[in-house]
Amino acid sequence: MNGGSNADIDVLAQELRSQVLGFVLRGAPLDVVLDVLDHRAAGPLDPGEREAVSREYARLFMVCHERDDFGRAAGEKALWLLSIQRQLSKQHGRLVVETLDEVSPERFFEEYYFANRPVKLAGFAARWQDFSSWSVPHLLERFGEADVEIMFGRDAHADYDEHVEKTRRTLPFREFVRMLEAAEGSATNDFYLAARNRALLSTFGALVDELEPLPGFLAEHEPSALNFWIGPAGTVTKLHHDLSNVLFVQLYGSKRVTFVAPFDTPLLYNRDGVIAEVDVEQPDYRKHPLFAGATTFAITVDEGDAVFIPVGWWHHVRSLTQSVSLTFVNFAHANYFAMDDAPHSRGMLVKVKGDQSARR
Repeated sequence: MNGGSNADIDVLAQELRSQVLGFVLRGAPLDVVLDVLDHRAAGPLDPGEREAVSREYARLFMVCHERDDFGRAAGEKALWLLSIQRQLSKQHGRLVVETLDEVSPERFFEEYYFANRPVKLAGFAARWQDFSSWSVPHLLERFGEADVEIMFGRDAHADYDEHVEKTRRTLPFREFVRMLEAAEGSATNDFYLAARNRALLSTFGALVDELEPLPGFLAEHEPSALNFWIGPAGTVTKLHHDLSNVLFVQLYGSKRVTFVAPFDTPLLYNRDGVIAEVDVEQPDYRKHPLFAGATTFAITVDEGDAVFIPVGWWHHVRSLTQSVSLTFVNFAHANYFAMDDAPHSRGMLVKVKGDQSARR
């Protein structure tokens, strides 16, 4: 079939309907479907065939997603698969975060990154480079008069992580350091220089150029791939997951990181986005009874340590002391897993609708 006529498209749809439907029901994205069909015994698809398959995929995708029983069945299947992972993991007894003193890039990627397993890397930062220029006293000396954005007034907003716009505030870095000094010996979650203040894209951007490379682990450093935290003891980042793998490096002070595995997601009351409703430190089992079935495990990350946080793993973070932390997502391998690209997601549904409309 070498043309692009309506007759050809109709014939193609009849020939491949069941095969394309099978791909749709399995959640295969359109680009995967086209790639598989390009490697069939009959040879690669020509332009007319690709158009026909794309149309048929869009039509079947819309039919399936507009039926309540399809969405319900997909959800039930996903829950069953997660329950299998939960049962097997508990049988195996691997619900711990290992601690390694040293690890090669090859072992790190093979046993942890690609296996989606967290790991603590003791003394990792100290072996990497001298981070003394990232300490609060050094930052004060260098950037004291510069303005910096922080989160302030978090105690007044229970949804401080969900709606950060409510707490943004700009002030001289010297004033922020005074706040840190005043909080010494106590614990507060009321103010924090956090990731979403994007300080390495503004006030502290020069620090990125001073980072030494980490061959084999990380690609070239870019400000957009790094995040920075400075805060007093008591700051809390709620239970959430990220859309990328994260290398979390503790430069100064200590933090406690509490993990929940991805297979316990149905027990965490995550209604939207990446933040769970459950308070892992003081759970309300009357409000969140399913959380009783989840397994949590915590580690302490001390000065100079690092921890690998795999994509999809839930984690809650509390500062145990005044703390300076740095994270990286610029791994040497692909590292972005947008929820909107997942089969059956609302974003994918919107994308398919848009593609379908554009062809009309």
